[in-house]
Amino acid sequence: MIHHPRAAVEIFDAPARWAVLALVFTLVATGCTGGDVGSGPSGVSAAEVCAGTLDAAAQAALKGATQLDRFEEVPRDKFTLEALPQALHKDIEQRVVCRVYTSDDADDIPLFTIDFEPRTSYPQGNPEGKDGERTVYPIGKYAAVNGDKSAQIFFPCPTTGERGRTAFVRSSLSTPRPLAGESTADERMTVLNSVSRKVAERLGCAASGLPQQVPTALPVGN
Repeated sequence: MIHHPRAAVEIFDAPARWAVLALVFTLVATGCTGGDVGSGPSGVSAAEVCAGTLDAAAQAALKGATQLDRFEEVPRDKFTLEALPQALHKDIEQRVVCRVYTSDDADDIPLFTIDFEPRTSYPQGNPEGKDGERTVYPIGKYAAVNGDKSAQIFFPCPTTGERGRTAFVRSSLSTPRPLAGESTADERMTVLNSVSRKVAERLGCAASGLPQQVPTALPVGN
């Protein structure tokens, strides 16, 4: 019997086709399963924002103030403790700032920003804010939350740079957009104090007056 040249090829083509189909089905099934297993919530946790400077109380405060569990930071604008000392005396555009966003890619307005800058002095006493919503805390040399817009801490920390020799550092938390409706001054100060304490340690300022736990706010006028 004379065999046509394509006969031999067809004998091997059928099993080959089945093998290819089986491989395709396997890859599809694996891909679907892998997607389910590997996919997780987008963004980072409260423990990871601002270079991991939020302690347990500050993490709880951040989640309480924002009613969110996941956040986002821009990789090219990453806040690091290592880079902060060299940039402390520079202009705001060149300083190391922690900018935290929601994990929604469509939202380009920060939830809040935290900035550090050298200062030669600090506010005295407990002046009442223009809107009567300033809450002052016995932290550092001066610490206050101004309504739902900002918070600041002045703490002793001598540094030298483009601005010369300065005796204090001011940390500030700004909220370009409203946080959760039930957010409190204590929550915002807890977040700022935690980050400030880590920065003070990085700058070598052990006697910064930044406590492990935020104390009760001062009465107005004291």
